[in-house]
Amino acid sequence: MFRRVVAAGVNAGAKRVRDRDMPNTALFYIISDTDTRLLAPVALVCVFFIAVAIVSEISRQRMRTRARIRGEWDVVRKVSSEKGLSADEQGLLERLIRRYSPRAPVSVVTVRQSFDACVSACLGELDKINSPEFETTGALLRDVRDRIGLHYLPFGPSIRSTRELHASQPVLFAAGIDQADRKGARGLISDITEAVFYVTPEEGTNLEAFTPGNAVHFSLWREDDARYAFQARLVRVESDPVRLAFRHAVSLNRMQSREYYRIGFEQSASVGILNASVDGSDDDVRLRPVVTRTRGRFTNLSAGGFAILIPQPVPRQVLLRVTLQFDGFEPFDVEARIVSVLSLPGGQYLVRASYVGISEDVRDRITRFIFRRQQPLLHHADAASGE
Repeated sequence: MFRRVVAAGVNAGAKRVRDRDMPNTALFYIISDTDTRLLAPVALVCVFFIAVAIVSEISRQRMRTRARIRGEWDVVRKVSSEKGLSADEQGLLERLIRRYSPRAPVSVVTVRQSFDACVSACLGELDKINSPEFETTGALLRDVRDRIGLHYLPFGPSIRSTRELHASQPVLFAAGIDQADRKGARGLISDITEAVFYVTPEEGTNLEAFTPGNAVHFSLWREDDARYAFQARLVRVESDPVRLAFRHAVSLNRMQSREYYRIGFEQSASVGILNASVDGSDDDVRLRPVVTRTRGRFTNLSAGGFAILIPQPVPRQVLLRVTLQFDGFEPFDVEARIVSVLSLPGGQYLVRASYVGISEDVRDRITRFIFRRQQPLLHHADAASGE
């Protein structure tokens, strides 16, 4: 009996040793098969819920987008109603938005660049197929632009097309391929639609050299900006009244050509109107009394003159006296002769003037102020170019 117990203990100990030392390969395969059978349905469930979550999020995004677009259309219709658009103008604006900006309706009536992009795309398609509606659509779109308030472009920023010009802008234009053979003329931009712009030439201008279908060379000086040169195709010459119709140009060559560096300068001012001398002498300009005054606001300043917005027209023959106030300097008066007066929308007039009777000390004071204001811009430009 004792032998059997001892033998059983020995056998059990040997079995434990064998179980401990032998590889657990069988156990591994049993566990792996079990895990595989469990993981398959778990993975399918996970994939299902992930797919449901993705579809739900896409659905929510689409619902939010549709709600946003419906809200923006409400804004567009409200703007159309408040601005007094006619039924034809509202219909054209709605078609324009649905065709070229369906996902951002409100930007078309609030952002100039968005409206410009839609107009260019629309008229480009009409022009490509030679549609007879090209000019009528362009005229109606101009009315829409004016009514929703996207016609005003502040002075200073450069322009990208002739659609951004304004009526009464003086221009020089010439026909001819070779520069030596060009026949030049002067005129004013008299009207602008989104399809064409019109130039009224000076009285007595010979228009025989201007043939419809040919390119005409233009140059103009845009106040508070720069000089521009471009070409535009002549559409027709009208006789009553005499004016020339041109297709818009979108490739403008901007050329800076000022004697003095000019900076943007925003400051209210009291503008004194002085009588000019009969003989044109400015020796006693500092002693002349102010005849009347008006309010104004400077838009730019240079060591040679300034531009100022005033709410009434002034004759070219008068002189101006304005007060300049710079940080670090006592206020001082300067007198100036009017170079040009430009009528703007809203009853404003942009007057460009050059100094008269100015001392070198005063001019130096203005130059130092401009130089000081110019430095941050130059540092910013240098930093940007070095990146």
